[in-house]
Amino acid sequence: MIKSLRVRNFKVFEDVTFDFGDVDRGSGNVSVIVGPSGSGKSALVDAFLLLKQVVGLNPDAPNPFARWGGYEKVVFMNNKEKDISLEVTGVIKGQGEYKYNVTLNGSIIEDERIEIKGKGTCYKRDKNGNISDCARNKDVGTVTGNTSMVFYLYRNNCEKTYKGEETQTGEACTILNQLMNGIGVFRVVPSVAASPVPITFPKDMMEETGRGLPMVLLNYFIGRKEGKYIDQPTTRFIDKFIDRDLRAMRMIPKPTLTAEGYVRLLFVRNTGEVSSSVEGSGNEVDASYGLVPDGVLKMLVLLAAMGILGLSTIVVDELENSLHPAYLEFLMGVVRSSGKQLIATTNSPAVVDLLDPSEVILLKREGSNVTAAKLDPVVKQRLREEGKYLSSYIWRYLSDYLFY
Repeated sequence: MIKSLRVRNFKVFEDVTFDFGDVDRGSGNVSVIVGPSGSGKSALVDAFLLLKQVVGLNPDAPNPFARWGGYEKVVFMNNKEKDISLEVTGVIKGQGEYKYNVTLNGSIIEDERIEIKGKGTCYKRDKNGNISDCARNKDVGTVTGNTSMVFYLYRNNCEKTYKGEETQTGEACTILNQLMNGIGVFRVVPSVAASPVPITFPKDMMEETGRGLPMVLLNYFIGRKEGKYIDQPTTRFIDKFIDRDLRAMRMIPKPTLTAEGYVRLLFVRNTGEVSSSVEGSGNEVDASYGLVPDGVLKMLVLLAAMGILGLSTIVVDELENSLHPAYLEFLMGVVRSSGKQLIATTNSPAVVDLLDPSEVILLKREGSNVTAAKLDPVVKQRLREEGKYLSSYIWRYLSDYLFY
């Protein structure tokens, strides 16, 4: 789980630290970022996207800034002389706290370091690609091009460990795996999430838009028939959503492999009993034709990300889009009870009023200066005394701004 993210010289952030709480101590499962337009809500989501791209850098990876039009487009004040840096602190339950930081200029990794507090585990990479064990002061290896140290260590040590071929420090591999594979960033586009994907599409991933959902669901339902996923807490919520909410709508998902080699997401409309599996009967609706509610598709993406793909942290831009308040409440309950982590941005009072004040991070911008702060703990007592909703307090707090 992510405890904090410090962002320097990226987009509107000159130097801003986001404190998401301490999940290992029972707080921080939900963090929702609120602020006026231009204060950096979407920039925070982009910072997580950059983090994911950087840790996955390998000799074949594209420039991590290409999606934004280049380094000069996203560095603070468009000053190419400045370095962009990200610093993540996180915790793996029962295994300890870690810190990872990376500094870039252009597309070049200038410096990279990861350490596990109290465990004597530390690795660093310099600008020339030399990786060393900084706790034992010895060389580990050298990477070519702009390969990330995280990618190198994970690929050369941890993948072998998980296959039983080699032993590596357990805590280090767990943390590297979280950085590489445990964080999902989503700006769900329901029409894209519902679109068919080729059978060659990876079974264990979804793109930022939700593309890949049909393959993930197909793999899940096949796995269930083979006895997998039974009574797992994280997948139980998917089954509950399908068997309660979607059955009430007479709309059961049926991912199907076509003769052309594509996986399509169909929904079975049936008044009878239809199990949530790849088998079904009745009137079938192709989700890619726009006949399935956007909120249903977005919920399936987010629940599948946590339950099927096993992501420990999901970052969602504009959480409220397409989601009915009842779906939002259900999603919050899933996160809080499953031990997963949700970091989301919102402009919606409906989302804010589902939160405890400790789960809100407020962004304010004055000129080029952006700050991020959690609400004072006394807010909760004040709201109780005044009988007001949290959203009314927050929007009053931001009342100096014209747009929300």
